[in-house]
Amino acid sequence: MLGTLAALFTLATLRWLEWRVTRQCFARLTLCFAKGHIMSQDELERILAALGFAIHQVDYRQTGSGAMFEYKMVVSTFALKNFTALAGTLAGLPNVLEFHVSPTAE
Repeated sequence: MLGTLAALFTLATLRWLEWRVTRQCFARLTLCFAKGHIMSQDELERILAALGFAIHQVDYRQTGSGAMFEYKMVVSTFALKNFTALAGTLAGLPNVLEFHVSPTAE
């Protein structure tokens, strides 16, 4: 009986610690620009870093018979609230025609 209680206490303590430890949150980010108004990758990296994001993978795509340029990337942050800040920042950038932020499951 004592061994069972000790095991349950250990499991409960580990679960509590798991929720207290800072976790990294990932998302897929897509940004679309009109040709001729494309944000440089360096500028995009500066904006994301200022919001607390790291970039892990970047894909490039030209669509609409060459009229649109698209970045697709995986980004990460340690604070879920940063996704809201990211969406607000991107909505305020005049050269961003479309964006999609899709947090991934843990």
